[in-house]
Amino acid sequence: MKTFACVVLLLASPAFAQESCDRLLHHWDYDKSAAMNIKQAGVQERDGVTIYDISFSSPVSDRSTSVGPNGGIVTAYLVVPPGQGRFPAVIYGHW
Repeated sequence: MKTFACVVLLLASPAFAQESCDRLLHHWDYDKSAAMNIKQAGVQERDGVTIYDISFSSPVSDRSTSVGPNGGIVTAYLVVPPGQGRFPAVIYGHW
C-alpha cells in the first residue's frame, strides 16, 4: 500500500508543481497601460553618481493587502552612473 501511495504522489506531484508555478506567475500580473505616478523625493550626486530617491505606483489589483504596509506604492533609489550609454541594472527587493 505504501508503494502504491508513493507512486500516486510521484505521478501527481508535477500537476501540483505546475499549479503552484501558475499561481506564482499570476502574482506578477499587472496592467502595463496603468500610470506609474513616479514621484521624486530627492536627488544627490556622489562621486559622479546620481542617486534619485523615488516612489511609484505598483498596480496590485486584488493583492493590495498582501503587498506590504505601503499598499501599491514602491519606494526605491535609482542610481545612475556617470557617462552615456546603456548600463546594466540591479534590482534588489527585500521583504
